[in-house]
Amino acid sequence: MSLLIGNLENPLSTSKSIIRSFRAGRVDGVIYAANYHREVADFEPLSLSGVMVNCFTRAGELPAVIPDEERGGYNVGVHLLSLGHRRIAYLTLAPDIPATQLRQAGLVRALKEAGVSVPDPLAWQGQPAAGAFDHDAAFRAAHALLKRKGRPTAIFCGNDEMAMQVFNAASQLGLSIPGDLSVVGFDDHRLFSEGLRPGLTTVALPYTEMGRQAVAILLDRRKEPPATYRVDAPLIVRQSTSAL
Repeated sequence: MSLLIGNLENPLSTSKSIIRSFRAGRVDGVIYAANYHREVADFEPLSLSGVMVNCFTRAGELPAVIPDEERGGYNVGVHLLSLGHRRIAYLTLAPDIPATQLRQAGLVRALKEAGVSVPDPLAWQGQPAAGAFDHDAAFRAAHALLKRKGRPTAIFCGNDEMAMQVFNAASQLGLSIPGDLSVVGFDDHRLFSEGLRPGLTTVALPYTEMGRQAVAILLDRRKEPPATYRVDAPLIVRQSTSAL
C-alpha cells in the first residue's frame, strides 16, 4: 500500500489542492490528523472511508482515535498522592480545549477517590490561547504561582514546554526540583522530558499507537457505526517527582 500525505499547515497547500492529489492517486481512505486534541468544527469529509486522529466532530461522522486525557490526568494525581503531595496545582493550557478539561477531571477524580480535598483553585491558566505556545506567559504564571503563600509542593503542567518554564521559575526563586517542588509534564516531548535536569516525569501522548489503531480501523471493511477509541497515555516516571 502507498501513503500520500497532505499538510494543511504548509502555506503552499490548500484543502482543494490536497483533495485533488488524493483523487489523482485514487486513494481508498483518508486519515484526518490534528496537531492537538480538538474538535473540528468546519469538517468536510471526502466521499471515502475515513478515520479522525487526535480530533473529532460533534456529530461523530467518522471514527475518532484520541488520547485518553482523563486517564492521563488521573494517573498523575495517583502518582503525586502516592508521594505524599496534597498541595497540588494544575498549570493549564488554554481553558477551552478538551485536553485541559479532561486532564483536570482525571486529577480531580484521583483526589476525590483518595479522600483529599480539591485545592481551591486547583487550575491556574498558563497559556492564553490554543495552537501556539507562549513561553513568557507560562513563565509568568509559574513564577506567580510559586511566589504564593502556601505554594504548591507539586505542579502538573499542561505540556512539557510549560514544565520547562516551571523549572526556570523555580530556579529563579531558589527552589530545587524535586526537593522543594515536584513537577509533572504532559506529551513526553523528548527534547524537554529527557533534556531537562532532573529528567521530567510526564505523560506520554500515544501518537504511534493512535496511528496504528487508525490504520487498523481504516483497513477493517466491516460497516460499523462510527465510535470513539481512547488510547492509553502512560505516565513516564523520571526524577522530577519525589516523596515529601
